[in-house]
Amino acid sequence: MSKHRSHTHLPPKRPMRSRNKAIIVGLAVVTVTGAAYSAHANFGRAHLGSGHTVASDGVTTASAQVLKAKPTSTYTPSTWWTTKPWPTSPATTTTKPSPTSAKPTSPVPTTPRQTTPRSTTPSSTAPSPTTTSPATPSGGKFPGLISGQFYLGMSCGTACSSQEQKLSRDYGVHRQYKSWGNWNGLAKAIQEDQRAGRLPWISIKGPSGGSPSGWQAVANGSYDADIKQIATVLKANDSQPLFITFHHEPSNDGTEAQGRLWAEAYTHFHDVLSAQGALANVADPPILGDWLFNPRNSQDPSNWLTSEVLNRAPFVGLDMYENSSGETFGDRIPRILDWMADRGHPNMMVGIGETGSTDYYNATTAVKWINDSLSWVAAHTNKVVAVSYFNSTANSRAGVYWPLDESAAKMTAYRNWLGDTKSID
Repeated sequence: MSKHRSHTHLPPKRPMRSRNKAIIVGLAVVTVTGAAYSAHANFGRAHLGSGHTVASDGVTTASAQVLKAKPTSTYTPSTWWTTKPWPTSPATTTTKPSPTSAKPTSPVPTTPRQTTPRSTTPSSTAPSPTTTSPATPSGGKFPGLISGQFYLGMSCGTACSSQEQKLSRDYGVHRQYKSWGNWNGLAKAIQEDQRAGRLPWISIKGPSGGSPSGWQAVANGSYDADIKQIATVLKANDSQPLFITFHHEPSNDGTEAQGRLWAEAYTHFHDVLSAQGALANVADPPILGDWLFNPRNSQDPSNWLTSEVLNRAPFVGLDMYENSSGETFGDRIPRILDWMADRGHPNMMVGIGETGSTDYYNATTAVKWINDSLSWVAAHTNKVVAVSYFNSTANSRAGVYWPLDESAAKMTAYRNWLGDTKSID
């Protein structure tokens, strides 16, 4: 996750009125209009008229109304996903059935081809060629993109069972972290998320303990055999879209001068996967800490997000937590979008790979910060692909507790975003 310093799309829907917006919440499609709206929320359907709001502190007020979803017809998770490759004219979401329960009783089998990981020892074979242009232009359509909607979910480390029980909501994207060489673990993680109806977003740390020397070895082709093994796993499990990230937050593990080693590694990693046909239904966004873009930081993001990386990235992942400034997504994401636009990528979207709020800071409350941030995302679904909450005690420190169970109010606020209908007008 990001260093915390003192600084601190499912297919297009049928045509609607111009002010309509939608978000994906736990794979639930919520449509928001200026007059009235309906939703397939929590795998069901609910209706709410205009003028209703959810208070920024997460507590319902006299003007707020939250309706529980009503179960409708039968459901299988795969019907919420596009088939590979990404279709140019996908079917409308209005034909998608809603489930009878939050969890399907009969998981949809993935029946992946079995894979046997190879050694992670650097290969002596010649490196795969690096292409001069990406398979998919940055800022264009990519697997998993859902126009007018976004995925909302969490990471939960080794405590997912208890955290899911506390949250008591399905969620749409699941962030996981795997070490280099654990390809059976990678396949298992993808399969488990797909059976649960979630989009997997998995980070793989670089070889040699994620060191810059490992990045350099990846870039020069020494680990092509391993990358091809990753490609085999991805192709065996890509009946539904998934996201894969090579070494997230690399600026935590290398110097500014070493940033280009990571950039070259990401570029080569992408190109080998593409050459192997592994990106047909897989997106491979890089993930950077948003501190790189903070005006108070002397670091230069272009040492990491080089033109070669930006030309290949389907979107850019960001790890963005509450800090002492009180700045929300609405304050921080636009300046990153502007930075990318200034470098020739005005249509590049972002995805929040990690986020968290806490009552440790005095500028605002944890509940208000997450509600304000997600409200901004819901109003800018053309800019944000996904948001994953860091619902784990890892990286918490004295006074700073990221998990949702810090307070009942924080848990309720996020639960409401995942499963309940709300108006943001």
